[in-house]
Amino acid sequence: SEDEQCRLFELLLKYEDCFAENTKDLGVTNLSEMKIDLTTTTPVFHKPYRLAAKELAIVREKVQDLLDAGIVKESQSNYASPVILVKKKNGDSRLCVDYRALNAITIKDRFPLPHIDDQLNKLAGKCLYTSLDLAQGYHQIPLSTESTKLTSFITPDGQWEYTRVPFGLANAPAVFQRTIYKLLGALRYEEVLTFMDDLLLPSTNVENGLIILEKVLQLFQKSGLKLNLSKCAFLKSEIDYLGHVVTSEGVRPGDRKLDAVNNFPVPTNVHQIRQFIGLCSYFRKFVQNFALIARPLTELTKKNAKWDWGDEQQDAFSKLKSILVSKPVLALYNRDYETEIHTDACKSGIAGILLQKQPNGDLKPVIYFSRVTTKEEMVYHSYELETLAVVESLKRFKIYVTGVHVKVVTDCSAVRSTFTKKDLVPRIARWWLQIQDYDIEVVYRPGTNMKHVDALSRNPVREILNIDNVDDWFLAAQMQDEKLLLVYNELKSG
Repeated sequence: SEDEQCRLFELLLKYEDCFAENTKDLGVTNLSEMKIDLTTTTPVFHKPYRLAAKELAIVREKVQDLLDAGIVKESQSNYASPVILVKKKNGDSRLCVDYRALNAITIKDRFPLPHIDDQLNKLAGKCLYTSLDLAQGYHQIPLSTESTKLTSFITPDGQWEYTRVPFGLANAPAVFQRTIYKLLGALRYEEVLTFMDDLLLPSTNVENGLIILEKVLQLFQKSGLKLNLSKCAFLKSEIDYLGHVVTSEGVRPGDRKLDAVNNFPVPTNVHQIRQFIGLCSYFRKFVQNFALIARPLTELTKKNAKWDWGDEQQDAFSKLKSILVSKPVLALYNRDYETEIHTDACKSGIAGILLQKQPNGDLKPVIYFSRVTTKEEMVYHSYELETLAVVESLKRFKIYVTGVHVKVVTDCSAVRSTFTKKDLVPRIARWWLQIQDYDIEVVYRPGTNMKHVDALSRNPVREILNIDNVDDWFLAAQMQDEKLLLVYNELKSG
């Protein structure tokens, strides 16, 4: 109602100092500071990356903005990391520091991030939702005096160091989450959901929603932290949170998270059938009567078989797709389980599957992802495409892999060297800088063991799938299966 809107407006005016107008207006919290502990006292020093004249002009502008805001200062540190510009979706450029060498010698902070499902379970009985977003949250947390020199970065123009937490440090997510916990105190147990800089305030009605909002704004006012008003939403009946659509009727996967398996195209030749069966076969041990269900398809792969795609083949194809995205194959994500991402790429697309190891040693697939390559990406070298698949998968699975150790499995051995190589081509360097604060281990595995994800990359769609509310007893796929490899070889040989 108009009266309710007026009350909300008055409340926001009362706490207008909780919202940052620009970078210079960012807050500096009194709740915590970040200290970087290293495994060695040997400094890491890298010469600056070469920049084109236009890039150098942008870097100068970005550095000056940070200086004016008090986020960086001039440095004479014996540590130095190079910078690179990364294009944002809106066409603007982001200044990124390549902290890979520093992260490699940083003692990791294992502070736990919230369980996503625990957060979503608190929404029962709520009907209005307010979401709050911090303004450049990392830049509102100060660095300890002894840590500033470690963040020093170098350009062809000079050397600077951060006074507040920069993006790209390995422990930044843990430090940030700990700060948010301190900010909210007991409110985070019932009244506020939090995951990194995404805060959700569910309520039963407008009155209750305004009361909770004022409690939180009071905490922000005391803490020195500030919000980004343009990214906040107040008292909505439907809202996006952590990739889910939240309404009074419940929680469902986000509308953009389309099914990379359900949208697998109907095969038009034997080769495409073999790719699809390769995907399904990886999880065949969890599909009752798999061979019987798949028989109309496998019959078409036999030597000299006549191509005849009819109702029987379509039914088998549809049923197998349905099985892949339901129990007993897909699983509920658990932050305490070992996590792996399997990736693959080809000229037509890139793909990834997030899996988790269960107490019995099996791996459960949790999310499938694939997308088509752009016209520009189609001309990339295969090594670049494989690297892109790793980067894109990590970004798409961000809410699941932030703050946990992740094993990234790829069938391109060159991707492993990329992770530690000093002098990367600019395109690869830009990609890696986007994911350098993830705790990942890159593992090579031959392509013959990666058929499940290979099928998705060669038959890509444009979004990802997230299945929720499946039972804990679901079985899932094992990485090594001798019978499965025999099936692959039989299919390959025809």
